[in-house]
Amino acid sequence: MRCWGRHATSWSAPRRRPRRSRLPPWARWPTATPRPSRRHGTSHPAIVGEALDALEHRGNGAHRAPVPLAAPLSDREQAILRYLPTMMSNQEIAGELYVSVNTVKTHLKAIYRKLDAPGRHHAVERGRELGLMP
Repeated sequence: MRCWGRHATSWSAPRRRPRRSRLPPWARWPTATPRPSRRHGTSHPAIVGEALDALEHRGNGAHRAPVPLAAPLSDREQAILRYLPTMMSNQEIAGELYVSVNTVKTHLKAIYRKLDAPGRHHAVERGRELGLMP
């Protein structure tokens, strides 16, 4: 008895997927389009020049002076702020200070709001700018 299904051997050849090229995408581009290369510079030298100028002026004290806090940090918020650069998790900070994780999260939200920082890294930078931490 002959099988008409997937495994038929005498009436149909096995179906094969079209073979994919093993070359990287940039090697399959037509030769008329330029290949991306980090060694050959950029097609926008004006943008690069502006970026380099901005980087040079950033280190010369041209940045603005830090704005003082509208509301000062509480003692607990300052204690939690000092733990932020240590890369400890919220749970580990809570264990060190003998408070719950939710309390740490609440203090962190207040710290981010008062320092106008979107996250830990920016809060640490802003705290150092203001002299709140070493």
